[in-house]
Amino acid sequence: MSSAIARLTIWSLAALTAALSLAGLVASIMAVVATGKSLGLYTHQLTLPLIAIVFAILGPLVLTRHPRHLVGWIMAITALFSGIVVLNVGLRAYGEEVLGPARAGWLPLMQWLDLWVWIPTNVLPFAFLILLFPDGRLPSPRWRPVAWAAGVGMVATMLGSALNPVARMDAEDQLRPNPFGIQGAGPAMDVLLNAGGLLLLIAFVGSIVALVLRFRRSSGIDRQQLKWLAYATVLLVVSIVLSAVVYAAVPQDNLGAQASILLTSLALLGIPLAASVAILRYRLYDIDLIIYRTVLYGLLTASVIVLYVALVMLMGLLFQTQTGWAGALVATGIVAVLFQPLRERLQKAVSRLLYGERDEPYAVLTRLSRRLRATLEPEQALQTIVDTVAQALKLPFVAIALAEATGFRIVGEFGRPSGEPLILPMVYQGDTVGRLMVSWRGPNEPFGRSEVDLLEDIAQQAGAAAHTVRLTRDLQRSRERLVTAREEERRRLRRELHDGLGPELASLSLKLGAARNLIPRAPDRADAVLAELTAQVQGTLAGIRRLAYDLRPPALDELGLVPAVRESASSQAEGGPRVVVEAPDSLPDLPAAVEVAAYRIATEAVTNVARHANADHVVVRFDLTDALELTIQDDGGGIPAKARAGVGITSMRERAAELGGRVDVEAVPGGGTRVRARLPLLLAEG
Repeated sequence: MSSAIARLTIWSLAALTAALSLAGLVASIMAVVATGKSLGLYTHQLTLPLIAIVFAILGPLVLTRHPRHLVGWIMAITALFSGIVVLNVGLRAYGEEVLGPARAGWLPLMQWLDLWVWIPTNVLPFAFLILLFPDGRLPSPRWRPVAWAAGVGMVATMLGSALNPVARMDAEDQLRPNPFGIQGAGPAMDVLLNAGGLLLLIAFVGSIVALVLRFRRSSGIDRQQLKWLAYATVLLVVSIVLSAVVYAAVPQDNLGAQASILLTSLALLGIPLAASVAILRYRLYDIDLIIYRTVLYGLLTASVIVLYVALVMLMGLLFQTQTGWAGALVATGIVAVLFQPLRERLQKAVSRLLYGERDEPYAVLTRLSRRLRATLEPEQALQTIVDTVAQALKLPFVAIALAEATGFRIVGEFGRPSGEPLILPMVYQGDTVGRLMVSWRGPNEPFGRSEVDLLEDIAQQAGAAAHTVRLTRDLQRSRERLVTAREEERRRLRRELHDGLGPELASLSLKLGAARNLIPRAPDRADAVLAELTAQVQGTLAGIRRLAYDLRPPALDELGLVPAVRESASSQAEGGPRVVVEAPDSLPDLPAAVEVAAYRIATEAVTNVARHANADHVVVRFDLTDALELTIQDDGGGIPAKARAGVGITSMRERAAELGGRVDVEAVPGGGTRVRARLPLLLAEG
């Protein structure tokens, strides 16, 4: 079958179901209006149209996307049988209550259909739908006997009821003759009925067990989908037990049968409603945007019709008289008055089901703010934003990516992207700190202007959270670098002391002992050893001074920051560029860490100029505002645009970052390179 023929067949079945249901409802309404009776025997007429309409909508929509999906076919076939039952009940009510058996020639056919046509409307959703939902496949091949039991049991029960000479399945009179039964086949049909009932019982229990096992093994969205159907199944089982109790406890005037039928029908309605929620809320089967208006107006039409029938029946019960056309007009007026509020409520409910809270931006932002306040760890804030946006707006994919030196890295994600996502920048104080990425709900369902505005507001709020997360990560990395640098420095000092100074001192001790022994016997050799010891002590002292200089340059304590930089620059003046140091007349006492960082950055930058820039002049400038600002500018060849940072530049940046500052290296228009360093400081007391 081609796709076009398949779609035509599917929607033709839906149209036929709607026509049958409408005709049955009209016949029931005409019977109620004409007789004024409540027709309590047909109370399930109120729920069967809803079952038919819901299945008639969902089945074709699922099959339009997946023509071979068994769940879609089960829904479509259930809808068709439900429509036949609605028509059968309506025509039977009209024929028996209005025309009478003599004038209604179709009554025998309706009574015969009433024996067996309702069976698929119960077996298909209760056995097959529960067994195959949501993917249209059995949980495993070993569940095939349960499916066969359901199919064979349904067919056997239908044949046993349709061909039995006695109406065994008739709720009114089990001994009423079956107009189309096979005479003499009663015992065989009874056996068929009993066997079919046993198989159906096995199938019902097996389908429930399969649903429970599938639910226990599921997770994520699959678990949420199955949860709705599991709730509806539990409700149906409880209602069946209660209806049996009611039927046995209230037998008079067939009231127990009426109550049990109504109770079971209402519970059976929960199966398609639960399937609808699972399909729509969690976007199962990728159904198109058309489902919004289809579900809205389908439910609206069904609600209006059911409301109208209920009002007419209620008036008949209250007045115990024939309401006639006056009652119908009163009911019509009440329905007309309630139509607009009902439509608005249904539209809001369906819109919330499919699109979340997109029409309530304040509610979304309020919920997001509350969840962010309740989030203890900054790292969890971004995932909280992602989950909240996806759940509140029913989006298939939401992600947040943080800006890093090498690009953007995703740090929070919900779902999987479908197509090219919409990218919204997350900005904090003019700096792009990340991106908020969201996917459309469907390929032909772009965001409206109001949704884009809401997402932009969310991205603006998320920018502050992303900035906080980035600061937290930078702080953690800085701590890690500090700890690593401290341990490396300790390792270097240990190595210098253990491998350098330690052996030197041990050697000095041995030579001093040898010199003492030589003094009485060989004074000349003792003098030579002492001279050698003197040179060795001087070398050891030089090593100790080098260690001290590596920890903190002595010139900083002896001269101060600016003179120390001038002295270091003058040592490079011979054969190098001319270095000029500019600074305020006096600098206040600076923190030791700031002094060391400024000195190291200045000397490293001047050394880089002398080695690589081929410059004639270098200007080192100190400025003091709320931070110590250091500028080193030369007139050399300049730094290439795509040059990679070397060890020297990386070292300068790390020293500034340790203090919460930064170093920028840029080319100067007209030639040369400028290094800008900003070092935050707290002025020393006094």
